[in-house]
Amino acid sequence: MKTSFARDMVARTQEGTEALLRAVGPAFTGRDHFTLGALAAGETAVWSRLFNWRTLGTATTAALPVLLALRPDCAPETRVGLIAASLGQAAKRGAPTTFGVTCISVQYASFAWALLGARNDALGWGLRAGAWAAGVALSRTAGERLATAVAGIPAAALSALAGDEKLRADQATQGISHGANLLLASEALTVLNPAEQRQDAGLRGRALDAAQSAAQTIGLVLLVDGLARG
Repeated sequence: MKTSFARDMVARTQEGTEALLRAVGPAFTGRDHFTLGALAAGETAVWSRLFNWRTLGTATTAALPVLLALRPDCAPETRVGLIAASLGQAAKRGAPTTFGVTCISVQYASFAWALLGARNDALGWGLRAGAWAAGVALSRTAGERLATAVAGIPAAALSALAGDEKLRADQATQGISHGANLLLASEALTVLNPAEQRQDAGLRGRALDAAQSAAQTIGLVLLVDGLARG
């Protein structure tokens, strides 16, 4: 069983690496300027989080989804999700607000709508439900628990739908699953690194913030590219 699990992990890692190379390849060969711009914005956001350059970090984090939304192969529901992501990420820089939670919820619901008809088994749904419950339990204030509970439902649903075996079996759409899981991981890092720690210049808070930004960048690039190819 251990050998089978390790083999599956290696295969998934290789699958994700290949999907990422397919997603960024056109950007580095001059055929996809919008994804290239999004990658540049994402990298800037990561370094800004690490060095606590708050204004630049917020601006580049918000710019990343907008640049991806400018891709000509984006479906309308993907664009809606990306614009909501831009607004939601900007609103995340403080304590949870109704506007921010709504935007993040719309982001994931729009991406999940694009996968309408996808399926997952009981284990897949159970793992996401467990992640959602853990996120709610780890939230430190009533406001954070409510935000995690509300926005976490569409985020977990997206991850579950993206795990459809048919999507994973098709090379063109393999990035969807990896992208959705990275976005779920980015939300988990947000729970572990609440607003008061993000505003602290301590190394732990800045490192978690940078990791969250990196997961969001790669996750969005993979997801948007997979949806466009699907």
